Amino acid sequence: MCPTTVTLVRHLAVSSEVEGRCYGQRLDPGLADDAAPPAPQLSALAQVALRRTSPATRARATAALIDGGPWTEDAAWAERDFGEWEGRHWDACWADVPAAALDSAEAYLGFDPPGAERYDAVAVRVSGALDALAAGRHLIITHAGPIRAALSATCGWGPDQVFAATIGHGGVVVLNHGQDGWTARIGLPGTDDREEHPNPAKGPT
Repeated sequence: MCPTTVTLVRHLAVSSEVEGRCYGQRLDPGLADDAAPPAPQLSALAQVALRRTSPATRARATAALIDGGPWTEDAAWAERDFGEWEGRHWDACWADVPAAALDSAEAYLGFDPPGAERYDAVAVRVSGALDALAAGRHLIITHAGPIRAALSATCGWGPDQVFAATIGHGGVVVLNHGQDGWTARIGLPGTDDREEHPNPAKGPT
């Protein structure tokens, strides 16, 4: 699938009703009334790209603000199901995590909340979704978890690197795949918040 450009967009800010709470798939909040609008460049990209969105309400609402035309819902780009954590305050969730699981990002990814989807399963579905993309330009509205999984799958980022990346609400990560493999850019072209992350290994073809 080369050359390919995949623009991943995290949904906009969500309703204050879930502020401080864990939400993934089971708890499905809408957008905040005062959510900052998506970057205007995304509307232009939506006219020429193949468009997909997570089925979550917050992702579909973000997609509609970018462009009111049809979007393909794709569950591969859904956020992780956090199981029994969903709806609980994060402070209460963290209190249940064994101390050893907080030693490093890698250790945390090896811990699964009760009834949750394994992080490895998220990585597998995101990697499969990327492999299935045709050559061309793609615009995908998704969540922080799948974006981090995509950075690992394409550019070989380790847990520490993916968790250090800032992916705020409305944040954008651009993945490019060409002859020399994958590169990742945080932010849209022409903005000041971008940084290139080349991958020396070639990505899937």
